[in-house]
Amino acid sequence: MPADASAPSVPRDFMELAATCLCHREPQRLALLYRLLWRIAHGERSVLSNPADADVLRAMALAQAVRRDT
Repeated sequence: MPADASAPSVPRDFMELAATCLCHREPQRLALLYRLLWRIAHGERSVLSNPADADVLRAMALAQAVRRDT
């Protein structure tokens, strides 16, 4: 990262969702979370509030599966 670039701020709800999704065994979970993080950092800060978004739906399903199994 260039010295003059600041780290992007990430919404707390993404961090909570990511922490839960990381506990899932789904092989594509890291790619999914990276894709969501990239979108948030590049202007789609409210992506998690869109229940029709395919990435959001998948991440929510992973998180729900983890919560159900714990």
